[in-house]
Amino acid sequence: MERISHDSYAKSALEDFPLDFPRLFIPSMEQLKGEILRCEVLREEANKADFSEPKLIMDLVLRYHFAAGETLLTLYEAQQDRTAFDIGRLCRYLVSLSERYPHAEILPVVLFTDQKEMRKPPARKLTIRSLNQTWLEFEYLSVRLRDFQSEDFLTRDNPLANVFAPLMSHSMDAKASVYDRALENLEKHVRPNLAKKYLGGFLSYIKR
Repeated sequence: MERISHDSYAKSALEDFPLDFPRLFIPSMEQLKGEILRCEVLREEANKADFSEPKLIMDLVLRYHFAAGETLLTLYEAQQDRTAFDIGRLCRYLVSLSERYPHAEILPVVLFTDQKEMRKPPARKLTIRSLNQTWLEFEYLSVRLRDFQSEDFLTRDNPLANVFAPLMSHSMDAKASVYDRALENLEKHVRPNLAKKYLGGFLSYIKR
């Protein structure tokens, strides 16, 4: 079986379970905005500086709608290789999105799915200063799955917790058990064809 990239797996999970991600990793969203009623996927392309530039497709933009009538755009980027992460590109995506939706609140989120440690973590802040002034200061919300323990998420009543649990921290000895339990729990929460979809992802990873 061909191995599925973490980026493709994560983006698919975010689209399949858009309400579950903030409930797992961004609890402040509903604490501050109220209950999420629904979510829609926006297909977005960043504006070009000139026509010779290749297309810059944003990973995933979701618009959350809350009970109080407010909305929040969330710019998600899934990154399997932290060494390839470009904070400047993400900042450009955010600026382009704000130009299209000038009155919207926008939250930039990077989901790191890498499995290896790095001596130098990716940049968390982009700052441009001159003449004793700050002209640009950009940060994003970072979520790295390996910073969480699989065991803590396998007991959650949240389908996305089981989708992501295999990419979280666990011992090699527990690997098969984590995948088996994650799939068993997922089958309790989602329709059979959706569980089958992630079974393919599980089989791809467990054989690596």
